[in-house]
Amino acid sequence: MHCRHCDSDNSATNAFCEACGKPLEAVCPACGHINRPGSHFCGKCSAPLGPAAPARPSAEEVLRALSASGGERKRLTVIFADISNSTGLIDRSDPEDAMRRMQPAIDAMRRAVDRYDGVVNKVTGDGIMALFGAPRPHEDHAVRACAAALAMQASVARLADPDVKIRVGIHTGEVVVQAVENSLYQTYDVAGSAAHLAARMEQMAQPGEILLTGDTAAATRQFVEATSLGRQTVRGLSEPVEVFSLLRLRHAPASVIFRGQRHLSLLIGRTAQFNALDAELASATNSEARVVGVVGEAGSGKSRLCFEFAESCRKRGIRVYETRVMAHGYATPYQPILELLRDYLGIKPAQPPDEARRQVAKTIADLPASGDTLPLLLDFLGLSDAAHPAPRLDPATRKMRLIELVRNIVRSSRPGHPAVVLVEDLHWIDAASAEFVEAMVDAVIGTTTLLLFNFRYDYVATWMQRTHYRQVNLSPLDRKEANDLLYEGYLAGADLAPHRGTCPGQPVFHRRAGPLADRARRFRRHARRVSPGRRDRRDPVAGHDRSPARGANRPSR
Repeated sequence: MHCRHCDSDNSATNAFCEACGKPLEAVCPACGHINRPGSHFCGKCSAPLGPAAPARPSAEEVLRALSASGGERKRLTVIFADISNSTGLIDRSDPEDAMRRMQPAIDAMRRAVDRYDGVVNKVTGDGIMALFGAPRPHEDHAVRACAAALAMQASVARLADPDVKIRVGIHTGEVVVQAVENSLYQTYDVAGSAAHLAARMEQMAQPGEILLTGDTAAATRQFVEATSLGRQTVRGLSEPVEVFSLLRLRHAPASVIFRGQRHLSLLIGRTAQFNALDAELASATNSEARVVGVVGEAGSGKSRLCFEFAESCRKRGIRVYETRVMAHGYATPYQPILELLRDYLGIKPAQPPDEARRQVAKTIADLPASGDTLPLLLDFLGLSDAAHPAPRLDPATRKMRLIELVRNIVRSSRPGHPAVVLVEDLHWIDAASAEFVEAMVDAVIGTTTLLLFNFRYDYVATWMQRTHYRQVNLSPLDRKEANDLLYEGYLAGADLAPHRGTCPGQPVFHRRAGPLADRARRFRRHARRVSPGRRDRRDPVAGHDRSPARGANRPSR
């Protein structure tokens, strides 16, 4: 049975998860009702309950598949990390002493990679090579690699050896992943220039530094802060490469990402859903408790709809507090709750600690709380004040106190002054943060606060059974809406037929299809200028057939 809390696989006879200890439930795919473990039919709608999610392929299965196929082309992110001046550190040392000195740093690197679901495929005496995006596919592999690199540096800095420092290089690009056999074992490796470029970044980095290529910086620009070091000459490459120094992760909400886009397409085909959100806000304004889930497949426009709704609320003077769960949220417990609290408290990313502490104290002054709530909250936010330390509490009591504080914050909305709390990508939330979310769902009763979530269809929670929960489903766009979106995305009115097989009504794919097709059309125009004798070719993007010489004998993809 599949655990919905930690994504682990368990025996079908288990009542509790072997990994996290949470109760295992059978979730109905038809109505979302949570049933007891071992149930074969839903107790609410009688629909048959499907089998648990398929287990992740083992390492041996992946290697066998790669051996049979000869390799697979993938876009992924490669990390190289090593201990700087390792030779000087262990010069004239006994091999066992050298190993004991190096091993804590190597272990710290490996744990950081494991934490963000990467794969360490090589370990040397003083460093590692790791892959993100294969064999475990992740849409945010570049962000995970950056998070792992920062975690490596932080972990090594905490070791009791100030002379041990590491340098890290990261590059994102296309490689061929393959199974490699040697005389002792079979392992997983990559071929291509991407791995070499990541190694060059590591060699160019200073002790304690993380260097990224421009490709990695472009893939993570909305999620990390990095300083450009300009274009630099890299040994073995004919052209200079733009290099960035990684500073920190940036947990920007979706609104910041959307506002930062150069071209934001029109919101097409979501008028009914937008009006439904407006109606739920009106109910919340009248103190009718409302928790709304915007649900759809990946790319269906959940975040865009919530962004447009939040912007319309801001224009009407309605306060919107927002946070976003990262895809690697399980590796950073409480991250969405911390970001939500920082938004509510008005803490800015680069705010000095003393100023931030004064801001927190001012904001919570009117909340019902005990005298030690402020030190507890400051400690939770990473703003501890040595002059006023947090009370020493056991973990369970500490969590209960923090949950009660979040409840009081949600209940603090004034009559006639509605507020919206937006949590993006709830399907990635960690189990610890999920407890805070459930507390907020109950706390909105009797307030003018609208609690708005978005998530994918496979996410379920017990609070969905509450009477004040409403769901807004996002279905795929119909043919006319998809054509309108393609037109708006620079396809200039082309028929949708050539694209329907690859982007069936999901807005994000149509938005990307437009610019790609526009680039293809410009490329063809350039080719025709270079080779005027080929002008009689028909344009497949514009809805015409290919000429027989180019398409008649090709197998369909």
